[in-house]
Amino acid sequence: MARHRYQVGHVFKRGKRRKVWVGRWREDVVENGEVRRVHRSEVLGLASDLTKTEARTTLNKILGETDQTQPRQIVTFREFALKWESTVLPNYKFSTRRSYKHYLHKHLLTRFGDLQLSTIQVSDVQQFITEKARTYSGKRFVICGTC
Repeated sequence: MARHRYQVGHVFKRGKRRKVWVGRWREDVVENGEVRRVHRSEVLGLASDLTKTEARTTLNKILGETDQTQPRQIVTFREFALKWESTVLPNYKFSTRRSYKHYLHKHLLTRFGDLQLSTIQVSDVQQFITEKARTYSGKRFVICGTC
């Protein structure tokens, strides 16, 4: 369901000084519970390094992976966190709920709130923890009680 059958995408050159091959295709995403089609594009490589045929082969590999997945959900961290707060957090003890809610609103939502959940990388989280460790050096900073 990720793309229509027999979709092969489109390969074209972009750039003036540094020409690159770009692959473009449509993909289904789920937003607010409804499926819609969006254009996706990805740089496949330098035009000096790849022929058009090689660029098309690279795009076919990407589209092959896309075929295997379900439609992507576009959810921000804030939407996910607020849903988690209303469904999962009530299952914790009162003191844990209170501290998790504080960490969520004071630290996590201010940093990751407007980012799409799928774009947050491990390096972003590690950088956040490092910054907090510097800010709270000498003080106890815990993101979650089980970590």
